[in-house]
Amino acid sequence: MPGEPQAVLITGLFGTGKSSVAIEMADVLEKRELPYAIVDLDWLCWGWAGAEGAEHRMMLANLVPVVANYLEAGVRYFIFARSIRT
Repeated sequence: MPGEPQAVLITGLFGTGKSSVAIEMADVLEKRELPYAIVDLDWLCWGWAGAEGAEHRMMLANLVPVVANYLEAGVRYFIFARSIRT
C-alpha cells in the first residue's frame, strides 16, 4: 500500500527561482524513482473574476481535481509553487 501523500509549497516573489527550485527537487525524486508532480498554483487561477478573494477560491477549486487525478495515477510527492504579492 502506498504511503500518505507528501507535499511542499515553494513561495516567493515573481522571478525569484521558485520554478528552478521545483525542477531541482523533481530531479531528485525522479532519480529515486519516486512518483511526483510539480504544480504551479499560479496557473490554476490566472484570471480576474472581480470579487475579492475570487482568485484564491478559483485556485483551490481547480486544485482539487488536479490533485485527485495525480493521486489516482499513483503520485505521492507533490511540489507546489505559488507567487506571493507585496
